[in-house]
Amino acid sequence: NRACRNLWGLSEEWLVAKPTQGEVFDRLRETRRLPEQPNFSAWKNEHLELYEGGERKIDEFWYLPDGQSLRVMARPNLLGGVYMLFDDISERLRLETSLAMDAQVQQATLDTLEDGIAIFGSDGLLKLHNSAFAKLWRLQESDLAGKPHLKTVARLAASRVGRDSLWDIVAASVNASEPERYGDWSRVERADGRIVSLSMSRLPDGATIVSFKDFTDVERFQAGLNERTKFAN
Repeated sequence: NRACRNLWGLSEEWLVAKPTQGEVFDRLRETRRLPEQPNFSAWKNEHLELYEGGERKIDEFWYLPDGQSLRVMARPNLLGGVYMLFDDISERLRLETSLAMDAQVQQATLDTLEDGIAIFGSDGLLKLHNSAFAKLWRLQESDLAGKPHLKTVARLAASRVGRDSLWDIVAASVNASEPERYGDWSRVERADGRIVSLSMSRLPDGATIVSFKDFTDVERFQAGLNERTKFAN
């Protein structure tokens, strides 16, 4: 069809002569419109074996010299010959690569923060987290892989540090229509005695960002300072 002709840059006049598949491959190789092959003859013969009958099929990706990416599917035609479908996936791959790079940048940025950060989607699934979050709750990266649900994360955290009200507050915020009402909790004592602050806010896509800061050492230092001041007086 016209889309196939335009995709490969083949003229209507040349196609009217009904070239063979092998001749098409040779023409495309001359114009550098096929994936680079260390042994072109073997590659061509392998693809031409489809015409020998049988149930052999092809479903593969071609990465062309000009940067174009195609998914190529070939199937025996019930009326004889071979049916080939070329799907240009170049833009889709560029978008997926861009999104993956954005995610890597986001992750790298989060990992520079000292606060424990977790982002939960509106469905309750963990979208992103940083290493400080995992460390604060004594969780392994394997525990957090695969986008676990908030309930799963809360259960795992409770198994490591003990159950307290912190994750009940988080759950209420993620499920609330207006999480700002649960915005800041200046100090909450965790089950293991550590003092943690908690803040939450809603992102434009409906996800909730949860931030934990461990104030335990600050509190202990302040308490010790107060004690020394009291003793000096």
